[in-house]
Amino acid sequence: MKQLIIKITDKNRQPLVELYKNLEADLVRELSEVRNALTELTGDKSYISNGVDGYNKEWTWIQKTRFVINKNRRPMSTTEIANEIVHKYEPERRDDRKQVVSAISSIISTNQNPEDGQFVKAESERQGENKYGLFEWDRGVEDFKPVINIPRTVVSPPKIDEDDGLPF
Repeated sequence: MKQLIIKITDKNRQPLVELYKNLEADLVRELSEVRNALTELTGDKSYISNGVDGYNKEWTWIQKTRFVINKNRRPMSTTEIANEIVHKYEPERRDDRKQVVSAISSIISTNQNPEDGQFVKAESERQGENKYGLFEWDRGVEDFKPVINIPRTVVSPPKIDEDDGLPF
């Protein structure tokens, strides 16, 4: 039997990638509609809460952002995070992509405090592009190079002097 070999030129590669991304988004949207219908018919919310790959549309933006960054195990820009959310998890938001980027940018900018923050700016290969990782990665993720030094506070017990003059 003869095999059919199709060669894809660089010129045709990107339109083909876009076609498959759109098809995937349509399938995810249809799956979401089926899960919503099942939830409505049965009253069982587990159809929605499990989501795709453990993603939950009911999460806050900070939870969604953390999920996407952690799942990819690499620093990501706000645009990359938003694209993954609207293409893979919430295709119904595709027309509101700018709002998604804005929400993610806001969440990241307000959660970069080294003391109690969630995100840390990482080095990017492209000038002018900011990428973000998670503080708890602690440099354990390949290619994660934070722009700042993450303080690692070690709390030591107080030194107790045997003869401190206290009656107890």
